[in-house]
Amino acid sequence: MTPSELSLYVPASDGEVAEMGKSTSLTSKQSSNRASPIMPTVPERSSSASSHFSDLSQLTHQGHSEGGKDGHRRSDHMHALRKKATEECLTDLEGRAAFSCDYLWIPLRTCGFVPWKDLSDAPTRLKYALCLSHQWLLLAIAVLGCVSSVLPFFDRPKLQSAGALCYGHSCLQLGLFCDVAIAFGSLFGLVSVAAYRGSPQLAQCLQLMGSYAFREDFEERWEELTRREVPVASLLWLVVVMERMRGTAMLRAVLDGRVDGLSVLHTVAFALSSLLLVVLTYLVLHISHGLASSVDAFCSSLINSGDLSQAIHRWNMVGAILREVCSSIQSCLFVLQATVLFTFMLGAVDFYLSDQSDESYGSLLFPHVLLTFWISRVFFTAAAVTKKCARVPSLINACDFGVPFDEKRQYVVQYVEQSAAGFYVTDIRLTAAMTVKFSYVCVLGLFTLATKIVADQ
Repeated sequence: MTPSELSLYVPASDGEVAEMGKSTSLTSKQSSNRASPIMPTVPERSSSASSHFSDLSQLTHQGHSEGGKDGHRRSDHMHALRKKATEECLTDLEGRAAFSCDYLWIPLRTCGFVPWKDLSDAPTRLKYALCLSHQWLLLAIAVLGCVSSVLPFFDRPKLQSAGALCYGHSCLQLGLFCDVAIAFGSLFGLVSVAAYRGSPQLAQCLQLMGSYAFREDFEERWEELTRREVPVASLLWLVVVMERMRGTAMLRAVLDGRVDGLSVLHTVAFALSSLLLVVLTYLVLHISHGLASSVDAFCSSLINSGDLSQAIHRWNMVGAILREVCSSIQSCLFVLQATVLFTFMLGAVDFYLSDQSDESYGSLLFPHVLLTFWISRVFFTAAAVTKKCARVPSLINACDFGVPFDEKRQYVVQYVEQSAAGFYVTDIRLTAAMTVKFSYVCVLGLFTLATKIVADQ
């Protein structure tokens, strides 16, 4: 489609059309500035926020094409416009209680990612501190888990000479390198949601999504998707802990009374660290399901009503929800991605050392493999949100609104397509292709290590 044809559907002032014409040709410039008899009537925008969103694509192009301070100023202007448009879109959402009594919230409260009570109800500092005591306790446990995962590397010769790490002919391998990635991943997971301050941004994000789900009537669909994750997460964590105890012969040591305090501490710390990571993954999956449900609700409402007059405003609401929520949980995604990456790298080191030692303990890495696959689901689920947004224009094009050639429909299609909505992490649109490439790099690294081990043998 040529720029002159695009001008039929993209709302622009005379100056903007003239600027577009300069980048193409003189003919396009003249045809753009001239009023066309076939120019369709553009529907009026339903809110002032739409005008802010329409300027973002032009500012993004100019901000990337121009370097130096001018480019940075345009980028800052773009972020300011987006923030203002987001706030205007979300002003009419009524606040609802972010923490209901549903059992879906129990894992998040138990692991300290959200407080047990709404901190706004705490009138005094003492009650505020009491509300935060549970989350501070979980942070202290996560720090203890990090210490217990690192301790065997410093005291290994002393502990092995005392027989503390060994049971019978086989040793309890408490000093796995990938345990460090799991322990620190759980700690930074709590820090990423600001659990030490009561997770204010996460609580606001969940409250915002709850209000929007109630207004658009997709609460049941969202709860159904999340409810499926609860038994899977619980079963996965139980398998991880039991497999770890079996691999380290911890159960036999407990039954025979040959286990010491350090072994118990390390096993309990691993169980708690893995639980925190499983629940953090469950939290991001829960939010991703909500975002996907919001896109489905928009499409369902548009198809059932057949009314395009409010489509732009409603899509602006969806885009604002996506931007606001993604900015709230992007630090969690960074922590999960770093945990997966370091677990792969340190697990490869453990596997190599296991192959070089007399007694192989490579089977102890099976719990870490399960945790890695569980965490990786987050990125594919988040990428599915972007994929849903990318398919909305084709869905609108396929619908019949009673007119063979509907200018309003084409305008909505162009608007939705150029809004580039999706799951964003620091202004990077997360897609399935990026997720597959990241998985490919990890698998390629493991394959290289396995090839080297076979060649050495």
